Amino acid sequence: MTFLLERSGDARWRETLLLAAGYWSNGQQIRKTERLLRGLLDRRDPENLLLAAAALADVGAVEDLADLRDEATARLRVLAALTEDWRSAAHPDPALRNRAATMLDRLDADTERPGLDLTKPDYWANRIEPGTFSMGDTNGKYDDEKPQFDYTIRRPYALARFPVTNRQYLLFVESLAGRGAPEAVAAANQLKDLLAQHGENLETYEGFRPRFWPGARYRAGEGNHPVVGMTWYAATAFAWWADAWLRALGVLKEGEEVRLPTEAEWERAAAYPPTLPGGDSRAGRREYPWGAELTTATSGSMIASIQANIDESKIGGTSVVGIFPHGAAACGAEELSGNVWEWCSTPPLKYPFKGEVSAESLYTKNKRAGGTYVLRGGSWYVNRALARCACRVDYSPDYDLVVNGFRLARLFSLPSS
Repeated sequence: MTFLLERSGDARWRETLLLAAGYWSNGQQIRKTERLLRGLLDRRDPENLLLAAAALADVGAVEDLADLRDEATARLRVLAALTEDWRSAAHPDPALRNRAATMLDRLDADTERPGLDLTKPDYWANRIEPGTFSMGDTNGKYDDEKPQFDYTIRRPYALARFPVTNRQYLLFVESLAGRGAPEAVAAANQLKDLLAQHGENLETYEGFRPRFWPGARYRAGEGNHPVVGMTWYAATAFAWWADAWLRALGVLKEGEEVRLPTEAEWERAAAYPPTLPGGDSRAGRREYPWGAELTTATSGSMIASIQANIDESKIGGTSVVGIFPHGAAACGAEELSGNVWEWCSTPPLKYPFKGEVSAESLYTKNKRAGGTYVLRGGSWYVNRALARCACRVDYSPDYDLVVNGFRLARLFSLPSS
């Protein structure tokens, strides 16, 4: 045992340790597995913690190892910035935080925190009040951000706290196949009826299955990663289904609706406080959701480390939602910069907008204004310039890139006059 533990820091011995833990757990030698895992955890460093967690994930739920499993998951949450004391306790390296959070998912120990359940109030960030704000940036890096102009949001709304995750999207895919809660399946059947009314069916959209899932579901450990490879059609279909499902559950009140945010709603939420200060329409604006600067550090203090999963984070792919809490917008929405580009419900009209721009959906009564739709926020693949609140890109609605995801918006009813 001592021989193995002394080699736990050598990557070449990783598989040997995992095989040993698994082999001993399958026979009458569970105490050897217990001693090995105890030894790894007692080394009190992130790599040995992650190795112990990987062994626990491989072994599965074994009653004799329950206490070690609980200790490992508690420490992984701290490492990944998923506890309330993240400012002082979390690790500053985002790649390591992501590994810890992904391991939590493999252990099925990251399903209860706020923002992960569509049916709960904490799925949504803070309510954003109507008002006039300055959109775009005359001094911005790209021409399509110019000129800045005043635009009025006329209806209160809230963005989802996080982009839609693989686990959330799987509920949609399962409901389309007739599996899941009755209300979710009924909402999926309504969507299929809508498709049929337009002479289409699920095969037209390949069942809305994400392009990068290896099969019927996502990869192990990626349940709380944003779903990617999403066409605009799939994103709007999910939003339509979510609206019908939440309405059937009584979650949505009279006059409320769920859909993709408009481009203006997205920028207003990312760049401004929930209630506008008044006076100057640009008052309170941030260049990035968290403020004026992007930090590049991945060491030192957590709050001084990089605030978003862009190319400089060195993660090299999507990350578990919630591991960049210091990158949150003023409204409480997280991941608005980096991780995935987010589909909006509006086409890329030239600035300044001439009148109000209405949201479009999979099928809409509004006339199509163009052949592409806007995405906002940047992704894990792009540089800091593309992660600014003012930056906008657009793609054809059938593009299903590995950097494309989406989040929902909840529109509240206007007060009666």
